[in-house]
Amino acid sequence: MNRFRISTPEGTRDLLFSSCRALRQTENAVRDALEERGYSEVITPAVEYFDVFAQANPELDQDQMLKIIDKSGRICVARPNTTPIARIAATRLDDAALPVRLYYSQKVFRSVSGDHGHKGEFLQVGAELIGADGLAADKDILSAAFAALSRTGADNFRIELGHAEIYKALIEELGADAASSEAIRRLIENKSFAALGDALQPFGSKPAAKALSAMPQLFGGIEVLDEVETLTGNVRVLGAIAYLRRLYQALDEAGYGDRIMIDLGLVHEMDYYTGIM
Repeated sequence: MNRFRISTPEGTRDLLFSSCRALRQTENAVRDALEERGYSEVITPAVEYFDVFAQANPELDQDQMLKIIDKSGRICVARPNTTPIARIAATRLDDAALPVRLYYSQKVFRSVSGDHGHKGEFLQVGAELIGADGLAADKDILSAAFAALSRTGADNFRIELGHAEIYKALIEELGADAASSEAIRRLIENKSFAALGDALQPFGSKPAAKALSAMPQLFGGIEVLDEVETLTGNVRVLGAIAYLRRLYQALDEAGYGDRIMIDLGLVHEMDYYTGIM
């Protein structure tokens, strides 16, 4: 028998009955929590031009994308992440009254290979607060996240906070080229300690190299911020650390302090990330 007639593509699966019910209940709980806080839903196409993702990050791993050729020969992809939300913000919200609160609940797709248990299709729900910045805005969006998670009935969750400026400032200080910078970022993200040490070896004893090598291990409570301050005197890094302290204090005063973990190894692949992550 041809197994492709009776099986699903690698990384995908069927959901039946109680699993569907649990998924929809969780999704609807998050939707309700966000809409109560003034967030409105947007839906982007399941298929986008490849250029949308390549522009966001030229170093993006194309092997993870499911590619499609349209009738005019243009390369399209099944959306591998939520980058199209940035496209909407840049092209459709020019005349919108700011700030704009929006959310999405939609499938993302990845090309997976090998028997590693990786999902090739999954539901991702997220919210965006566009056109506002600073402590009040970050507290607003994080409070929405806490409310959404609590509404699902979760009682033992944590939210990990990092800051995009820390990696960006250190890699710029290091003086690495684009390819090396992306390789170092991936090693930090994957917490590949030995390989990260090898990648940083050509940069010798530079303070930035030492700080970058420590980033995958900088995870825990607020004390992590004390540790990174001993590793670098980079003004931009110290400014990001000071901001994380203020944000943590604001969230702690709102009753969320025991739900927060600091993870300075959060180094996402999209170049447009700034501020907290």
